[in-house]
Amino acid sequence: MLIRRILEQYGQNATILIDNCEYQGGDVPKLLADWCTNRMIRRTLNFQVIRDGVAVFGFHDSPEDIWAAETELPFVEKLVAEKITRYEVPRAATPREEAAARKGLLGCLLVLLAAGGLVGFVFWLLLGR
Repeated sequence: MLIRRILEQYGQNATILIDNCEYQGGDVPKLLADWCTNRMIRRTLNFQVIRDGVAVFGFHDSPEDIWAAETELPFVEKLVAEKITRYEVPRAATPREEAAARKGLLGCLLVLLAAGGLVGFVFWLLLGR
């Protein structure tokens, strides 16, 4: 239901990336009919909704961990009020945690996120948790 609502809200004015395919607003009705099922969504590895050149929703590997840009908080809060999803804002890592994390793959991710300015601009939507 969450991804359906995202596509209904943003799809007409966005580019939608699903794995290696790109879709535009005119494709949304077909996506809603053919792709927007639990079975198809769970088979998807990469999903993004891009509006005005900015990714506003997406997931990588699992629809269980959908992220949203901070600018979309009003829509996310509406979905929370409708009991469609819930979210949490990840806290920033402490310097000690960042230093420890740099020793592993997670460290690479944290460094990339920090370099990209995404820390604090990403919400994790938790489906069914």
